[in-house]
Amino acid sequence: MKQRLEHMLSIQNSLHLNKTTIQDRPIRYLKQIPHHLLKGETELDFKQIVHQKELDLSLFEERYYVINLQDDTTISYYVSNEHDYDVRLDAGSYAVKSFLAGDEEKVIEEIEAFLHEVPFTQESAQPSSIILYENVPVSVTYQNSMVYTVEQGAGNRR
Repeated sequence: MKQRLEHMLSIQNSLHLNKTTIQDRPIRYLKQIPHHLLKGETELDFKQIVHQKELDLSLFEERYYVINLQDDTTISYYVSNEHDYDVRLDAGSYAVKSFLAGDEEKVIEEIEAFLHEVPFTQESAQPSSIILYENVPVSVTYQNSMVYTVEQGAGNRR
């Protein structure tokens, strides 16, 4: 319990809400959530998750969404490891923005604002995809909103 609280505090202290910053990220490995565990494109089917045994996936697992900006599709992932993953997010510098959102419209509004704030150079044109995830440890401290983070940076699909 103490470790979880310390983890929550460290994340909360490092967040810069409503401000786009450049941050270094380690390599991250993501595994796609199987379609039979989803309702629609991104919503979890809680009944299916409770009964599934093949994955180490809980209802409280941090989920990542990779949003393809060309065709407006979203794929849901959970955190995995270097031996079993579908997407590897490379270590490096990422444009990052965290924000509070109480509904989907606010999330979309913040993503659009983020895309206008990120400085793109000639070498790095408009991104083809972005990463979105809920900061679960910090969101529990807010009653009517969730804390989301949107990122754009280097990412390789396996």
